[in-house]
Amino acid sequence: MISSKTTFSFLFILLFFCLTAKAQHRSVQKIDSMLVAARATLVTNPENTITISKEAYKKSLENNYAKGQDYGLLLLNFGRFNSRKFDFIIRDIDKLKALATKHSNYEVLTIAVLLEARTLGRIQHYKRGLEEAKKAFAIVKNIDSENSRIIHQGLTYQMIGFLQQFHAESRDSVFHYFLSAKNEFKKVREFNEDGFVMYTKDDLLYNNYAFLANEFMAQKNGFDSVDYYLDRALKLRPKYIDNISTSLIHNNIGWRFAHKAKYDEAVKHYKISEDISKRYNNKEMLIYAYDGLSIVYHEMKDYKNASIYANQLRLLQEEVAISNQKIVGNSVEKFLSEKGTKLENSNKNLSRIIIIITIFVLMCVSAVILLYKKFKKEKLTKLQMENLLKEKMELIEQESKDLDKSASTENLQEIVMLAINNDPSFYIKFQETFPEFIATLLEIAPTMVPSELKTAAYIKLDFTTKEIAKYTNMSVRAVEAKKYRLRKKLNIPSESDTNIWMSKI
Repeated sequence: MISSKTTFSFLFILLFFCLTAKAQHRSVQKIDSMLVAARATLVTNPENTITISKEAYKKSLENNYAKGQDYGLLLLNFGRFNSRKFDFIIRDIDKLKALATKHSNYEVLTIAVLLEARTLGRIQHYKRGLEEAKKAFAIVKNIDSENSRIIHQGLTYQMIGFLQQFHAESRDSVFHYFLSAKNEFKKVREFNEDGFVMYTKDDLLYNNYAFLANEFMAQKNGFDSVDYYLDRALKLRPKYIDNISTSLIHNNIGWRFAHKAKYDEAVKHYKISEDISKRYNNKEMLIYAYDGLSIVYHEMKDYKNASIYANQLRLLQEEVAISNQKIVGNSVEKFLSEKGTKLENSNKNLSRIIIIITIFVLMCVSAVILLYKKFKKEKLTKLQMENLLKEKMELIEQESKDLDKSASTENLQEIVMLAINNDPSFYIKFQETFPEFIATLLEIAPTMVPSELKTAAYIKLDFTTKEIAKYTNMSVRAVEAKKYRLRKKLNIPSESDTNIWMSKI
């Protein structure tokens, strides 16, 4: 029978877990509300997005809420992007990617990769940005939800198309990627927009139509297509209006009216773009608005306003150029110092490996060469030995009648081998085999030294000057000098050949 004390303890524990679960549920709801607020102000007030998303990320860590951690950190970096804090993104984006990978949140991981690619594009690393964007294709395949997979596949196409706009050689494929993105976005199913969402279908298509219209306009072809996509974009109702896309749309509408000589309408839309760009401090889009206004006012012969906007355009271009130079410099410096450290260490390790492999390969090649040379030398020595033995035996049979012919071949082979190897025992063995030869030389020239007698022994065996130089590690000139001294000491007639003279002794 269960005691009342045990029952009370069980109920207390159950109550504790219920209250804890309820408190955690409320915390999660609060974090979700913070994410909604952070996303809502991403375009209109990115600094506010940064503040809220930081808090959401912090609370998500405390409550071990994976989704809040992922999206909190993602929105924080998006806020930084809209605030032009690109160096912070480059520094921290790997942390976001690692977190999303840990939680298997492939949606956030895809967007993080695309955000890094977009950031690299903004700091003028377009090629690196393209390489990063293309990595997203492999990540998208892991997303479970088909609808989400379609969205992120389209976002990847669109980012690649956006980055390829800055490469003249890639402009032909820009349409392909933007149109591929459009086809993906049109397949997106409508979903419940209550609570936190990153993109709605209209958000996706709104930005895509803006890019497509701008691309048609930039290439100055398909004006009907420009009008079509601008009209379609204006009929959409995006949840989060992107000020860049909106400014772009009104700039393009202004350009189309100017092209049709409807200058008042052109001014109206350029002014709308000017107002939006100033409100969100979008200086790049403001440049296009000023440029359009200066041109349209000039066409209207309103030279005063044309001059005002032309001057504003020039000043703004200079300001943006200086600002971008600082941003690029700082971002690149951070990029090299933070992310580049890993690359540098990796390169150092790779360099060490390459050096070790190179040394190993060189050692192997050297060993092979030495073995080949040794084999070749041994092969040549054997052939040379046979020829020398044959020659020497013929000479001995003709000239050295006192030599024991039964041992001549064996002794001569050994002597020649010792001579070729420059063995110290060569001269000793030679003396034993040809005692009368050495005695005769000393009788003719008592002042002869052992080195001269050794050279005479080589000559006796009919070695040529080059052969003596080769086997004794001397130069040909040195051997010739020794032979000349021998001729002098032995009084060999100038008309006589030294080798023939020696063979007759």
